[in-house]
Amino acid sequence: MKVVFTGRILPGKTARVEQWAEEVQGRWASENTAFNRQAGIREESVFISPTPDGDIMVIVHEVDDLQHYDQALSAWSGPFAEWWLSEAREALGEVTDTRGRRIVHWSQ
Repeated sequence: MKVVFTGRILPGKTARVEQWAEEVQGRWASENTAFNRQAGIREESVFISPTPDGDIMVIVHEVDDLQHYDQALSAWSGPFAEWWLSEAREALGEVTDTRGRRIVHWSQ
């Protein structure tokens, strides 16, 4: 199952989001991998999508057990979680559950 989160990037913060992504894959790579494994995330993709009203950040997680995933997110804590959430507030403003709702699915 895919879980999608979106957030409107604050004006002038797109470059900060790109730097944040580099840090997740660099400085915080082992912590990110450990959390993704613990939460049951099989695949993670992050996109920046331009719109006429400003850029949007899109996070897509592929998970098998949604209940386990939700519990892991609720319990997420520690230095990496604190840093990640701080960066999210800096780039996106208030951080809320902006989980997308699937309206079309096609598979072969």
